Amino acid sequence: MTNKRQRASKLMKRITAMLLTMLMALGSVPWGDMAKSYAFDAGTYYIEKVLITKIHADGLYKVTQTRIGIKGSGLKDIAIVAETSQGFKTYTNKEINTDGVVEFLIADNLIGNSITVGTKDIPIDQGGLPTMSGITDRAIVAGEEGITISGANLDKVGTTYEGAAVGGYFEDKAGAVGQIALPVLIPETEPRSDSKLSTSALNGNLGLQNIVFKKTYSKSVDFTSGSKNVEITIQNTYNDQFRLTRDMDIEGISMNPNRGQFGDEITFTATSGLDVDNVDVFLLKNLTDKYTNDNKCIFAGSNPDANGKQVLTVKVPAEKKGIIENGEYYVVITNKIPTGADPDKSVNQQYEFDGSDKFTIISASQKMKIYSPLNPGSGPDSGSKTEISGVFIGSLNLSDFISAQDAKTTVLAPAGDDKSMYIDYGKGTYKGDEVTSAKRKVRVIIGDVASFAKASESAYDYSFNSQLDKVKVITPQVTDAETSPTKSVVIETETTIKVNKKASDGSIYEDTIVLKDRAELKNGYTYQPGTITPTVSGITPPKIYVEGNGDGGYVTTKDIMISITGQNFLVHRYIDDKGQEKIKYPIVELGNKEITLNKNTYGGAESSVAPDKLEFKVLDKNDNEVDGSTPGQTGVRIVAIIPAGTPVSKAAKADVKVINPMKDSTSIEGKTGILSYGVEFASPPSAKVPVIESVAPDAVMKEGGETVTITGSNFQDGVRVFIDGYEVTGIKRQLDGTQITFKAPKGREGVTQLQVMNSEGGIDTAEFRFVKTYTDPKISSFSPGKGSGDDVGSGIEATLVVISGQNFLLPDPSGSESYIQKLIGARVLIGGKDINNYNKDSKGKIILKRYEAPEGEDIIELDSSGKKPVLADYYHSVVLEISGTEDEFMVLNV
Repeated sequence: MTNKRQRASKLMKRITAMLLTMLMALGSVPWGDMAKSYAFDAGTYYIEKVLITKIHADGLYKVTQTRIGIKGSGLKDIAIVAETSQGFKTYTNKEINTDGVVEFLIADNLIGNSITVGTKDIPIDQGGLPTMSGITDRAIVAGEEGITISGANLDKVGTTYEGAAVGGYFEDKAGAVGQIALPVLIPETEPRSDSKLSTSALNGNLGLQNIVFKKTYSKSVDFTSGSKNVEITIQNTYNDQFRLTRDMDIEGISMNPNRGQFGDEITFTATSGLDVDNVDVFLLKNLTDKYTNDNKCIFAGSNPDANGKQVLTVKVPAEKKGIIENGEYYVVITNKIPTGADPDKSVNQQYEFDGSDKFTIISASQKMKIYSPLNPGSGPDSGSKTEISGVFIGSLNLSDFISAQDAKTTVLAPAGDDKSMYIDYGKGTYKGDEVTSAKRKVRVIIGDVASFAKASESAYDYSFNSQLDKVKVITPQVTDAETSPTKSVVIETETTIKVNKKASDGSIYEDTIVLKDRAELKNGYTYQPGTITPTVSGITPPKIYVEGNGDGGYVTTKDIMISITGQNFLVHRYIDDKGQEKIKYPIVELGNKEITLNKNTYGGAESSVAPDKLEFKVLDKNDNEVDGSTPGQTGVRIVAIIPAGTPVSKAAKADVKVINPMKDSTSIEGKTGILSYGVEFASPPSAKVPVIESVAPDAVMKEGGETVTITGSNFQDGVRVFIDGYEVTGIKRQLDGTQITFKAPKGREGVTQLQVMNSEGGIDTAEFRFVKTYTDPKISSFSPGKGSGDDVGSGIEATLVVISGQNFLLPDPSGSESYIQKLIGARVLIGGKDINNYNKDSKGKIILKRYEAPEGEDIIELDSSGKKPVLADYYHSVVLEISGTEDEFMVLNV
């Protein structure tokens, strides 16, 4: 027990010590000073100024909040009691609470006639304070226009009323410039209006402006600390009431159409001042409406320089109930609104269309429309007839227009070169007013303005009714069909209605209403280019060998095949006025018409080679010939032969030019493609000219792959080989310059030219063939396996050999001298050498010669009946040329 008592005694001592310490500390605090610094003291406080601000909603006239501000000393934590029509109200919601300034925020307009601040009453006299209920225009051109305000007590602005100064001011929303007094216009003869106030031109910081009306007076108040003259200001602040703008200096602007649906395009065209990439367009029901993203048009395209004019295209905003819906709208062009910014707070420049030039959003039932497709939907770029069908092209689409009973719709007869159609609808009523005239102008644009087709000299070809309208037009000639063949079809109508209207004084005046409609069928018509532009990318051989002719000029010494590569080499097949099928080819010019290769036979055609003698083909990417049988078909390669003996004026580089034909029956030349300095006429010394003696084999399968050997002389370092206009790669030149070997490339079936060209342009040529085999020959036996060759001098006869197998082809009469392998049929080679002998020219080319049989060895004789020809048994086959023909043969086989 003793220990427990001792421990309890010690605990009590500690608690007592802590309490004493706390009391000593609290006793040392200067409580009087704290009360003096941080609490309202009725004996020392005073007021110098009271500011009551009633703030009205943005652009509206209802008070949304009231602020009571007090300036003086000793005000922290002070309370305010207002004496109102609803009784006494105590305000404690302070936004500012300092010794020198306090400000109370009140959610309504309940202030009353007096407020008690601390212990003193301050009278609040709102009598004569101007109020505002409306404004005539919310967009004002700075320095040019003023405003007119409606409200109450407006005649007090700028005066002293019952000892109080009453003023009116405007200030920019951003507060960048201080308040500016409203320059009130004082009537010269009439008394000032209590309900209306007008100003002269306003100048200030551009953008949204607030309007502020103030009433200021002073009252002497006795405070404990002494008397003070308290300044009391009551102000009505109306936010965002108008905007100061700079007028856009736009000249010659027009809007087309001025009627349409949500999402339709509107095009603005100006002669000057329209900065198309730095503006926005708004549709406003009233000019006092706010600018919002809902009534802002959607940018659709621009052209700052369209033949000296500026063009801006926008789309009608999407439907928004109460903001954008069917009806009429003012059209305002403004400065560009920054992304994410509030349009209403960002507009500082604008251009307003006149109130008579509004945009009307219409319903689908009134919308002009073009039906797809046109008939036909394509045609030549020189222009042709087509039919357009749709609704409201000529039929009226105005629900407010009622025709008179005797009114008739008349389409005026064609007049002069005018491309528009004019329609007269007669008289009637429009929106209840008498119509004295209703006319429409119709214009069709398909790339350019089209002309209306005529059914006769005095009438257009058309039909109009409420269900379907049809018009036939002649499409305009266009020049960009090659690069932009597809065009939109646009119909623009301008309906002008003249009405008699009654003025307010009862007099009648004439008013003119202009309604512009526009319909578009996107990509509705395709122009077929009358010609296309060829491109020339290369020529082989790049040098053409010529020799001097002794007169200062030059001449080709052998037939030279050239191959021109590129794009869009056009061949056109057509029927002439005699009903005959004709073909028009591109024209090739080397140099300034040094050599012209023109296969066309129409009148006036010039060519270095007679067209019927000229070898000239246009080939596609697969080396198939382009013959014009497929409309619009083009090639990528031209292969032609420049005959030996063709003169040129000088040995130099020259342009390679290809001129496409027009796709018609005329002799007019089309577009041209040029490869500058693409070819060179070269005349090296004879020592640098190669010589071909033989090519083995000179006929290979079109699939290529066989080893070909060119034998000759003067094959110099840097030598190149071309076959059928293609350079052969991977050639191997023998060091002594007498032989070239290579793997045969793939080629097109038929006879072509092999060329060997030294680096300085010397060239020699040989015939070369690519052949097609339908079946490969197969050897099953060769008997006997050995024997002797023919040695007439030793009296040894050659061993007769029999080869058995399959697919040994007989001579084919469909061959010719150019395809002589067909006439020969299967050939036998032993050790790479043909067992037969042939007549050959100097280049080793097999040729046909007339054959006369030795006496007693007739080739053909008649059988015993004397009617049937038989072939002598010592001839296996005989080729007969049909008399009076060229390259037509018969073959007799055993």
